[in-house]
Parts: sequence; structure tokens; C-alpha cells
Amino acid sequence: MSEQHTAAVMVRELGRQLAALRRAAGLTQHQLAGLTGFSRSTVSLAEIGRESHAHQFWEACDKALDAGGALTAGFDQVTAVREAQQQAAARAAQQAREAHALAALTAAQQQVPGS
Repeated sequence: MSEQHTAAVMVRELGRQLAALRRAAGLTQHQLAGLTGFSRSTVSLAEIGRESHAHQFWEACDKALDAGGALTAGFDQVTAVREAQQQAAARAAQQAREAHALAALTAAQQQVPGS
């Protein structure tokens, strides 16, 4: 499973966790939005895993739902996976550039008479 796929699955799971905690608290999305200072659509999008939003959103939800930091920790895990994915992509791009440069150098050396 790719890290990008893993991050998407993690965001959806975090959203399901948020929805379950909200329902267990007896709150509507609108009510949770009011408690957190974010919009109902932000809550809705987070619950379906369409967006992971900012750290502040998850902290506010943690506080409003008395989740003990579980939501913030989940967001931090998603962030760590995404950062690892970006670093891996940057390494792969650098390796591709280096391979291309080496191939160009080798080709140029083969064309120079007397090399």
C-alpha cells in the first residue's frame, strides 16, 4: 500500500472517529461546529475524510468532545505519514535527476574523441 493511500485511509478513519465521538456526545455537526468555532461544513468534510484540516481544528474537537488528545494524535500521525511521503518523493526526484545527469555525462564522454 502506498503512503499516499495510507494517508487517505488514515484521514477517513480519523473522520469516522470524529463522527463516532460526536454522536456519542449527543451532538449534531452544527452543535460541534459551534463549540469548536469552525463551520458545520468543516466538521462534515472532516467526518467523511475529504479534508484533514488544521491542527487547531482537531485540538478544538478534542476539547469539545473530551477525547483526551486522541483526535490530535491521529492528525499528527497523518501529518507524519504525509511528510514521509513528500520526503520520499523528493528523494526519488533527486535520484532521477542524478541518474539523468550521469547518463548525459556518460553519453558526452563517449562522443569525445580520445576518451
